[in-house]
Amino acid sequence: RAPEHIKEIVYTMRFDEASARYAEFGPFYIGYIQPAADAIAHLKL
Repeated sequence: RAPEHIKEIVYTMRFDEASARYAEFGPFYIGYIQPAADAIAHLKL
């Protein structure tokens, strides 16, 4: 999907009551490609 779709999803979530109250939105990283092992290590999973 294009970045505009991500922006639309996040914008829509602002108006969802549960998301607006309880969600903690950290940084979003889109469009970065890396090996799965590197992504898992970065996310500390």
